[in-house]
Amino acid sequence: MNIYIGWLFKLIPLIMGLICIALGGFVLESSGQSEYFVAGHVLISLAAICLALFTTAFIIISQLTRGVNTFYNTLFPIIGYAGSIITMIWGWALLAGNDVMADEFVAGHVIFGVGMIAACVSTVA
Repeated sequence: MNIYIGWLFKLIPLIMGLICIALGGFVLESSGQSEYFVAGHVLISLAAICLALFTTAFIIISQLTRGVNTFYNTLFPIIGYAGSIITMIWGWALLAGNDVMADEFVAGHVIFGVGMIAACVSTVA
């Protein structure tokens, strides 16, 4: 694999994550309605899957280009798992209140699920 193609494949998930965060912030700023609350938070949480894809791509491409490093083989899965755990905690925090509204209930469950998917993707790394 060409090193430039490898860097391109590593950058694509990061760019996707930045787009998810930017669009989620835009949707949250658009309106105060409950649909925008759910959609904005879910869009932002999708960045956790993009982070997990980045860490997985980094490890796999490093192995293909013979750039295997034990430090990176430990660091990047930890980064992926940390992102997924933070996302799951964020989803759980939306559900933890005493008087949870319907939009928080839906967003919390979806965000927690996205965090679990990110953990599964990080397991590949």
